[in-house]
Amino acid sequence: MTQTSSTEAAKPLSDSTPRKRPKQRLSPLRTWDRIPHIAVYRGHMADSLSATSNGGATSHAYGIKVPSAAFGTDGKTASRPMAANGEQGSLMHEAIRRGVRTGLVNSGSIIEPGTACFVASTAHRDDYEQIAAQVVESGVDVILSGGEECFLPYPRRGGFPIFSGRNVLRQSARTLREVSKVGELLQHQSQQ
Repeated sequence: MTQTSSTEAAKPLSDSTPRKRPKQRLSPLRTWDRIPHIAVYRGHMADSLSATSNGGATSHAYGIKVPSAAFGTDGKTASRPMAANGEQGSLMHEAIRRGVRTGLVNSGSIIEPGTACFVASTAHRDDYEQIAAQVVESGVDVILSGGEECFLPYPRRGGFPIFSGRNVLRQSARTLREVSKVGELLQHQSQQ
């Protein structure tokens, strides 16, 4: 942990209590000792000491260690892994099953693993069409994301290309317009 993050994390404990005497700034180490519960996070992968974005996101979504190449999978098959709670699905899948309102927000593309791994499972990270379709069909209530190119039919280009000219859904005849009103909305907006 860096000094800055330690200090910021402990700040509410040292600054929130009103004091009658002059304010004392507690040492971050002394303040950490006052926290009643703390856990250690070990972010390594099942096969590597450093995480990948898709492997790390899968670990967060399912609460288990997975190989670094995993994208919402156990790294051996293309199906969802058994989560730490004993169910075959991520934290997001569990919330959807329980009727909790859910949302995915990503400042990048809809296919980026940080959010997509919570609802999409594919054998390969570059299976963009499958990832985008699974995210849209996941049952999540609100999806705010970039990646309009993932929804436009071939050979149409989005206003904000994310793959340097590489086509995503355009490599096949299928577009997400077939599975979502999002595609129709994007097409309507791009025609204006």
